[in-house]
Amino acid sequence: MILFQAKKIIFMICFTFLFFTSLVAAEQIEQDIDKQYENIVKSIKDNPQQAIKDLKKLADKNNSVAIEYLILLSIYEPQKVNTPEFEQIAHRLHTDVITQYEKIVPNSPFYKRYQRQYEDKVKDDYLKCYKDLSCLIEVGAFNFSKFFNIWDKQSIYMRYVPWKIVVPCPIAQKLHLTAIMDVAGGGHGAEALDISNCDQYPQYKFPSDVEEYYNYIQQELGFDTSGSIRYLYMANDVYKNILNHYDPDWNFERQDYPEQEYLQALPLEAWAMESYPNYKYFSEVLNHGIGFRQAVDKLAQHYMKTFNVSEEKAYSYARYTMIPMAAQSSVVDKDTLRYKIFSGVPVQEIKTWIENKKIKGEVFAEPETPHQKDEILMVSIHRPDVLKMLIETCPNNEEKLNCIGLNTDVNTGNKFGKTALMYAAQYGFMESVKILLEAGADINAQTMKGNLEDNNCWDSICLVNGERTALMYAVQEGHLDIAKYLVEKGADINLKDSKGMNVYDYLSGKAPYLGNFKRAPTSIVGDFYPPEKYENKNVTTEQAKDFVEFLDNHTKVR
Repeated sequence: MILFQAKKIIFMICFTFLFFTSLVAAEQIEQDIDKQYENIVKSIKDNPQQAIKDLKKLADKNNSVAIEYLILLSIYEPQKVNTPEFEQIAHRLHTDVITQYEKIVPNSPFYKRYQRQYEDKVKDDYLKCYKDLSCLIEVGAFNFSKFFNIWDKQSIYMRYVPWKIVVPCPIAQKLHLTAIMDVAGGGHGAEALDISNCDQYPQYKFPSDVEEYYNYIQQELGFDTSGSIRYLYMANDVYKNILNHYDPDWNFERQDYPEQEYLQALPLEAWAMESYPNYKYFSEVLNHGIGFRQAVDKLAQHYMKTFNVSEEKAYSYARYTMIPMAAQSSVVDKDTLRYKIFSGVPVQEIKTWIENKKIKGEVFAEPETPHQKDEILMVSIHRPDVLKMLIETCPNNEEKLNCIGLNTDVNTGNKFGKTALMYAAQYGFMESVKILLEAGADINAQTMKGNLEDNNCWDSICLVNGERTALMYAVQEGHLDIAKYLVEKGADINLKDSKGMNVYDYLSGKAPYLGNFKRAPTSIVGDFYPPEKYENKNVTTEQAKDFVEFLDNHTKVR
């Protein structure tokens, strides 16, 4: 009995050893096939006939290799499509896919959408689909690549040597299958499948400075969201990127661009008209690197040279490429006061334009933007000469009807109570601070209370710390010369914001940097997290010490 048990144990040990040895051997074989396949698909561009021969040797060992073999046969040896060999491989692949979906879908309904897609493609005649190159490519990309693997046996090396159904670039462009979108929609499987080898053709590369700006603006102005929907946005961005580089669709009439209005506007242009901070951010993005306009010019030249299209189409598509989906804008009326202010029209020219409208009794369409708008003085703080001219030309008294539509009350607040004086203090425009105070601006005006906990905050304006003053803004941003001037002119250093923070807290960084903010127009979500440590990065230790001494001396004098 003991001898029997010993033999049984030895047998189990040997069996286990052989089992794991066979697994390791199988993994090694699959790894070898991975590497061979990787090298083969890299060779398609330069030697497709040799690639076909090499794939044929491996076609019976791996379904992904087999589908790639059928694709290349359809392209380079179409006479073999109707041979028994082609039909036998197609039958095997079709049978395997059907069997695998029948096995996996009952336990994982998510895969049902892919099963349906496959069934819609092959219908009642799978051979017809497999013998049609476009259908074959899509079936191969969705069902036989390791992008999305439904098979039981997966290589542990798939992350490093992923199967990729490779379509020679000229064919992919002709069929408009340089890349395709995954059918998962907003689900966690949403992806773009790069299925061409166009990246091996250097002529399709954007000029390096255009590529740098393209990547920057896509990252800066792309959708910012969480949850499964982010996969869809990311997939759309990847898909658009591939097409823009390798397979532009010049037929705009086929695409869903209502009158292509946004192609005539700059990214976020209408949003930029709402406030000085918006315009400041907009300008920084547009002028990064070579800048938006030069990037469009160089990309249009690239399109004309590479794809031999007309200048009109090249420029339209270049603008389409450079404008992220989330930053598409309506066209801005350039004959408006705020556009003239933001675009740098000389103050005397603006004044003459205003006087002419007053004489004609015309209405100033201000503010003309659709969301949370700032009044005209607030958008003028970066141009003290314009600010002063507006206050003098359109005074806020009985004569204000002379500038119908303009609100030049220096104490008017925006949607969350922020005044022009607060803006000027925050952004460091000393001359504008002086002009506003001389015009009667309330030096101790405060914004609304904080509303970060408000469920509607995300859709509008978020106030982490409300009830801020111009002095708090100046200190927060490190404009201590303006802060001292405000104190000397009567700013109350004892006022506290809605969280109980005073000017000393803003100096130390205890009050949050994001005191009040609007969600970025390209952001769907975005939470505020308090800093791990208190620090005002805009103020040095020496500057803080000097300002505290100034406040102490001011208190003693008073």
